[in-house]
Order: sequence, then structure tokens, then C-alpha cells
Amino acid sequence: MSNFPNHELSKTPVQLVVKPTKTKSMASSFTISKGKLYFNVTTKQVERVLTVQDGSLIWTSRHKQEAKPYSKSTFRIATTVEVDSYLAEAANN
Repeated sequence: MSNFPNHELSKTPVQLVVKPTKTKSMASSFTISKGKLYFNVTTKQVERVLTVQDGSLIWTSRHKQEAKPYSKSTFRIATTVEVDSYLAEAANN
């Protein structure tokens, strides 16, 4: 409540609008390691890193699929829910 109870604006509800901001790729903020799971933003799925070449070319695979190369900026750290879904899918294959 406002310090000015008789002020017209003190009775008006306020709606906060948050707009997303463009941020730099997360790829520069973490190191991609062989054998770990990451979320591929191009394929929109979790993939396991098989090889890291020259620190920028990443070879990944998903559940018995052929390995494919992607740039480091294609990946972000996978969430717990995404990893759990990947592991559940692996258990069913």
C-alpha cells in the first residue's frame, strides 16, 4: 500500500511484465566432458557426448543412433527432468 492513501495511483493494481532478454550462449560458461549428458538445442533432446575435438566440435549419440558432430554452442546443461527422461527411455530400449 502506498504512503499516500488518498492518492489515486495507490488504488490501482500493478501488473509486472517481464520480457526475456537475449543472453550470450551458455556454451562459454561450462566445459563439455566426454561421457556426460547435455541438451542439444538443435535436436531438442538429451545426448551423450562421445568425443570433443579441439574443444569446439562435439560428437554425440542418442540410444544406439549414429554419432553426429555439432558445435559447442549447440549444447546447454540438461535439467534433472531431461536427464531422467533420457535414462528412462534408455531403460526401455
